[in-house]
Amino acid sequence: MKKYFILILTALLLYSCSSTGEKKAKTDSLTLTITGENEAELTLPFSNKAVILGEAYQEPDDSWTFYTDSLEWFENWEKGWTEASFSLTGSVKLIQTDDSWRLTVLEEPVVDSVIAAQIRYKETKYYGDRSRDQISRRWTRIKSAAAFAQDLLPTEEIPPVPATAANFIALEQLLFPEAYGFSPTFPEPQSQLSKEERYLWGEQVNWDTLYSKKHISEELIPVRDSGTLYRDYREGRNLFLLALNWSELWTKALPSTKIIIRRKK
Repeated sequence: MKKYFILILTALLLYSCSSTGEKKAKTDSLTLTITGENEAELTLPFSNKAVILGEAYQEPDDSWTFYTDSLEWFENWEKGWTEASFSLTGSVKLIQTDDSWRLTVLEEPVVDSVIAAQIRYKETKYYGDRSRDQISRRWTRIKSAAAFAQDLLPTEEIPPVPATAANFIALEQLLFPEAYGFSPTFPEPQSQLSKEERYLWGEQVNWDTLYSKKHISEELIPVRDSGTLYRDYREGRNLFLLALNWSELWTKALPSTKIIIRRKK
């Protein structure tokens, strides 16, 4: 007789900033569901759809091992939406403590290649290789931008998960000050160059090439000065959150969260 199990983890991670700026996690409700042939689904605490699919097995010592296969992503933006499936390799173990369960990372899940994607822009939908390759290139750029921002911004200025508009200010002023305003930390350079010599037009914004040379990493300058990275941000802001917070979710937030397991046959 086939058995069906439902495993529910109560562990929504709502980040808040303390008076010292340190990110902390609050426990609420996050659900991992296991049904049928050990198929598992874990919903992450993003404002958009972010679901990990994989398989979970109960071990002889009664712990559970969750093997991740893919990350299913859906995000709306002003003029459309993006839906993507990322290959996700990793595994975690759920170990019972005195009154709850705790998550231990065996192999930190890594967001690998884009398996498939769909994009809607206004009334047009894009499918197949075109949309998959477009999102793959976007994800590569976003990961580079996130790594760059993490090196320059203090921890308390990295937007957490979930985030409010105010949480993005430091990131926006670092990467796109022409659109969001210059900050005292990364000010507008002074120069006698003419507008034609100094600025490049892209995505309805004049990008300051002197600012890029002074404050932006060499690999990001072409995609920033063309407006490509700005479009990535406007159409996939939560992908920036994903790249900025991914490791911390698995190394700090999830392992420190109390987990309640409910099992149904």
